Amino acid sequence: CITALLESPKPLVEFENMHEVAASGAGTSTETNGAEGGEDIPPEDHTWLDNFWCSYDTLSCQNLKMIQYGINLAMEIQKAIVNQGTALIERKAVIPSSNFRYAIINSDILDETKFFHHPLALQKLVLFVMQVYKEQKRNAEQKPMVLC
Repeated sequence: CITALLESPKPLVEFENMHEVAASGAGTSTETNGAEGGEDIPPEDHTWLDNFWCSYDTLSCQNLKMIQYGINLAMEIQKAIVNQGTALIERKAVIPSSNFRYAIINSDILDETKFFHHPLALQKLVLFVMQVYKEQKRNAEQKPMVLC
């Protein structure tokens, strides 16, 4: 649930009742990044920061609607992983190379590519594809996989 909220493709502050949570939480989009000497965070990075603080506030279990939203979002992400992985395997888009395998995710194939802008979702997709590939080709040599 929390991981899905962190990886949400849209800002969680747009979620209903999140203005209250964001206002009572430890961070908002106007804060600065202390790791970079107090410089202002660029506007394009506000989504991940807002999602972090909303996810952090969800840990207190005070907002049951946000927890339910996170669970539903986690199920959507898992379905997207299975759908994208299945599409890659059915199209035979996993290309073997000498030292690794690779595949390219095309945004025109499925509408669910919005979930794969975060490293953890990509890692889950790679693990799923590698597991299916391993089951289908039992005699194939195990190699690392790269997704683009």
